[in-house]
Amino acid sequence: MADYAHKAATTGSIYLSTISEYDLYCHHVAGLVGEGLSRIFSASKKEVPWLGSQLQLSNSMGLLQKPTSSATFVRTSISSGISGPERFGERRSMGLKR
Repeated sequence: MADYAHKAATTGSIYLSTISEYDLYCHHVAGLVGEGLSRIFSASKKEVPWLGSQLQLSNSMGLLQKPTSSATFVRTSISSGISGPERFGERRSMGLKR
């Protein structure tokens, strides 16, 4: 994630140029969470033991979740009449930077 923060800070761009960049971004923000949760549930015995070693499956579930949540974010923004720049403007006004 530091690479994305550095890119935004040095170029002012928060956009991803290729599908492979988007896939890597999704891996960092959601795939690793899926892997970690699978390991935690497996270790806690709330899930079958072999699930903790299924990291490709766990990552794939995270990669599916990220675009879904992004689409929900866009749909919610549109249905509430708030455009992306206005929503991000609200975040910047709270002290957060791009």
